[in-house]
Amino acid sequence: MEETALVTQQHIHHDTCWIVPGYSLPRLCIACLIFRIEKREETEICCKKMMDELMAMLSSGRGKAFTVLCSDSRVLQHLANILFEMLESSYSKAVKQVVAQLIVSLSTLRAAIGASVLQKSVQWVMSTHSYSSSVDHVMLVGKLLLANPDLHQQLINRHGSFVEHLTGGLCYPDEVIKSECAYVLTQLCTENKSLPPPTVRNLCTAIVSMPAATKSHDYIINMLGVNTGRSFHP
Repeated sequence: MEETALVTQQHIHHDTCWIVPGYSLPRLCIACLIFRIEKREETEICCKKMMDELMAMLSSGRGKAFTVLCSDSRVLQHLANILFEMLESSYSKAVKQVVAQLIVSLSTLRAAIGASVLQKSVQWVMSTHSYSSSVDHVMLVGKLLLANPDLHQQLINRHGSFVEHLTGGLCYPDEVIKSECAYVLTQLCTENKSLPPPTVRNLCTAIVSMPAATKSHDYIINMLGVNTGRSFHP
């Protein structure tokens, strides 16, 4: 019998149903995998390997690993909570981007996960009062909105101050931050016609004042998306 990879000391307490074929590993225990991710004691390389295993499971949309992982909503929610906390870890931007994509994948499987993560991301951004320290959460919100259109109106209806906060971010000197803010606003402008008039006026001002010397390709594309995604009627 092939050896099960990535096991922990808790493995003896895990039901054998959690043992599944891996992506780059012959066999692994999903329960052990989640436990190791939660402990955050792994090297960057090992962490990336575990993220890749999870991504392969979720991306497949079928097979034993996918079925077992998705069989318990509580496990999925717990995994989403663990991944959310990783956005504030010391891991690299590359790992955090994979983490964000995993959270988005989980949100498409359970609507409650998307709503919960959106709420926590907005709260995080608004509580930090810092664009630079919350850029990963703004990025996550943009990805959540793209994958879950049903969240768009929820964001506008319940978190108007957050939308205004993002509009203010368009004036921030760092173009990476401006691009992430514009990316979220692009999703809202494309799918909704009910942005508050003050927000629309502020967006118009930001678009008109966008300097010709802007170097960020992403920022330019996102701002064009805001501009063409809807007709502005302040």
